[in-house]
Formats: sequence, C-alpha cells, structure tokens
Amino acid sequence: MKSCLWKRKILLCAFLILFSLSLTHASTEYIAYEHPKMRVGNGGKVVRIKRVDVWLEGSPAMRYWIDGVLMDERTTENWAKVDKEKKEAIKKAVDKARDKHANGVVRLYSKVLREKRTETYYDSLGMGYGYGMLGYPFGFGDPFWGPMMYPGFGMGYGGPVQSSTQLITVFHIRSKFDIIHYNTY
Repeated sequence: MKSCLWKRKILLCAFLILFSLSLTHASTEYIAYEHPKMRVGNGGKVVRIKRVDVWLEGSPAMRYWIDGVLMDERTTENWAKVDKEKKEAIKKAVDKARDKHANGVVRLYSKVLREKRTETYYDSLGMGYGYGMLGYPFGFGDPFWGPMMYPGFGMGYGGPVQSSTQLITVFHIRSKFDIIHYNTY
C-alpha cells in the first residue's frame, strides 16, 4: 500500500513539472486615445479575419482614425510555440477591434526576445540507518553466552537535495497594434 502511495506522489510531481513547463504567460493591455489621430497610410499586406482587416505589413492607403493601441506580451519556453503565440496575439487584437466596432488592426511590430536563465530542480533523498538492540538470548543453551546484539529497526530522514541545474531559454513575444476606423466621409 505504501509503495502505491509513493508511486502516486512521484506521478503527481512529474505531472506538475510537465504541466508547469507547458504553460505560457500572456498579458494584453488596450490604451484608448482621448482624441483619435488621423493618418494616411501607404498600402501593404492585408488579411481579413472575422470581418476585420489586419494589416500585417504597412497600413491602409487611405485616411483612417487610430482609436487606440493594443500591447500584447506573451512568454513561452518552446521555440515551436512562438509562431502560435504570434497568431494568438493577432486573434486577441482582432477580438478587441470587434469589441470596439473597429474596421481594422495595423500591426506596428512583433518582436521575439530571448532570455537564458538557469533553473535548479530538486529531488528528495532518503537516508536511513539502523540501531542495534542489546539483550540476552532466549531459549535453551549455555546461560553464560552473555549479552548479544540483535538487529533493530532503522530510522530514516529525507530532505531536498539538488538534482540538476539546467540552462533554460525563455522567449518573450511583444506585439503592438493600432486599432483603426476607416474615414467614412
């Protein structure tokens, strides 16, 4: 029964470590302009997502109002997830534009910053030692054998011990978007 309990604890710890490695951190902040700014763009690459124009390169070749700025920051430990996180930032900007009844989103920049850091993982180490027991033998035989050592039960102590230190690379994806309305007059 005790070995089953230890197996469950080990599996739970392994699951928590793997789950924490798969997490990504994301924060999005929208800053609205009190007085929208009028601009004229020069054209570029546009895609349409959920009836919102997303300008990935350049800006609209017409007059438009900038209603606000959306700043998005995401963190992941996996290089394969960087493109996915960039797409998630675009989706977040499109959702915010739809909430504001905007016509489009202009991506100003999308940067990937690399950070290397050292992480230390700890294991639990168990140590044990036994005590002897001084006593006299029981049974038939020579009564002058004298005192004898009998094996006793051991006592143990377990404490955290540094298991490994690894160099981890963390990727920070920072994106900035303008939320825009086309000039209708």
